[in-house]
Amino acid sequence: MSYHHPTEAAWTPVDPRFIPFKFSGGKPNIRDSEVTDPWGQTVMRIASTKRESTLRNGQGNVIAVIEWDHSVPRVMFHGEERKSKDMFPLDRKHMTRGMTHQGQHYIWKNMPQPHEALVGLYSSSSPDHCIAYWHNEDPQIFLDAAPEVYKSGMLDIALLAAFMMNCGTAIDEGGHGGGNVGLVGFLSTLINAA
Repeated sequence: MSYHHPTEAAWTPVDPRFIPFKFSGGKPNIRDSEVTDPWGQTVMRIASTKRESTLRNGQGNVIAVIEWDHSVPRVMFHGEERKSKDMFPLDRKHMTRGMTHQGQHYIWKNMPQPHEALVGLYSSSSPDHCIAYWHNEDPQIFLDAAPEVYKSGMLDIALLAAFMMNCGTAIDEGGHGGGNVGLVGFLSTLINAA
């Protein structure tokens, strides 16, 4: 499996320490794809039916199961079941999505210029320090992560979040979050049109 990141003219990494992870399915087939690192190692496999998606790590262990046949998808992640809207809560006022890992709160939000087409992950205790971000390079989807993301065991939930925000199904009541949506409704259209 080859790995291709956008050309230098089209892409300038936020931080050269970040490691890029690529969803092989891209936008149209993200529900049945593999996530690989730059060395071709599979770090996650996603297999889906109409009713659910199962995410497995590179060793084949189940990381998450998402049940789609509810008004709001249900996510079983590391043995805990939650509604997707509770796992990745939307803050409409600030146009962000929340996420919790090991008791620490994080937010997904659009990054500042010149990277405004990227959706970055920030710790609430350090809101200006981006530790990961996802982006579309039509039709491919990438998650680039700083070393602390995979060293802390946060890579699984970060990949799950990127998948959920690009899966084509709303993850909130009211229809926000799917259809290759960035954060919310009209803002996401701008994110993905860039």
